[in-house]
Amino acid sequence: FFFFKKSVLGKINIMTSTTPSREIWEQQQQQQQQQQQQMMMMKMKNSGMQIGYSGGIGSPGPGLDENEKDEEISRSVLSAFRAKEEEIEKKKMEVKQRLQAQLGRVEEETKRLAEIREELEALQDPMR
Repeated sequence: FFFFKKSVLGKINIMTSTTPSREIWEQQQQQQQQQQQQMMMMKMKNSGMQIGYSGGIGSPGPGLDENEKDEEISRSVLSAFRAKEEEIEKKKMEVKQRLQAQLGRVEEETKRLAEIREELEALQDPMR
């Protein structure tokens, strides 16, 4: 089984139905983040928005040349990217904590089932 996923930039990624290894998954996440960052940069440049030193969006700031404007846009996009990255990391930690709690419950239940099995075996063979 294969399915196709169209990425943000229109490229087609082929993914198998099996779970990709963690390394492949991380590479895909990095590629997606880079693509999103590039898209944000393109949108900001194409929208004609100019960012002044105050960080506000509006009319062109006095004395800003193209390089300074590009750097300011890059910093703004990078800041937004980092905020999104932090949000993803926070959600990842929440999921990890829930998973660990669930695994703890599973371990407890496994021990309890082993005890019950031993009790049942003892009832079947009273000579033990």
